[in-house]
Amino acid sequence: LGDVYKRQLLSKQVDITISDDPLDDYSGLLRHRILREPFVLAVPNDYKGAHDIHSILEQLNLIRYSSSTLIGQQIEKYLRRNQLDPISHLQLDNSFAVVSAVASGIGCTITTPLCLFQSGVRQHQVQLLPLSDQLERHISLVSRENELGDLPGAIARDCKRILLESYVDVVTEDFPWLKSDVKVGE
Repeated sequence: LGDVYKRQLLSKQVDITISDDPLDDYSGLLRHRILREPFVLAVPNDYKGAHDIHSILEQLNLIRYSSSTLIGQQIEKYLRRNQLDPISHLQLDNSFAVVSAVASGIGCTITTPLCLFQSGVRQHQVQLLPLSDQLERHISLVSRENELGDLPGAIARDCKRILLESYVDVVTEDFPWLKSDVKVGE
């Protein structure tokens, strides 16, 4: 979907996107950072083994995001950089499916706290563990420069307010070690 939204924004079919692709390769765009968050390792709630990624991937199948998604591409780069070639039987294209598979005990995944939150799967149904070699993503609102007045800024401010009121406290209550890593507006 990221490429679709990028093409639509650049061809003026849409005015604003909110995505983990800030379209840094293109000029004439206005970018508002909304969220910075780490990627994490999600394992079934009843997982009792070691907490390092190498040990986990020896015991559990990796449930992958589709390689056609930006998040899937970022995770695949992380795996290659860390010389990890895990067994994988599932490749899915949305957070609900990926996180639900982990919650049901099928395997583990690399995801983000926001993906867990937006999936609707309750935080107590999976364990989140930090990755030893940190990987993070940034969510940005992107619009064309000199269009729409302050509307992009107003929407970005509302997004940040909503994240602070409805997301950050919920996810950091269940996973307090995320408090220093989940940052709104950065």
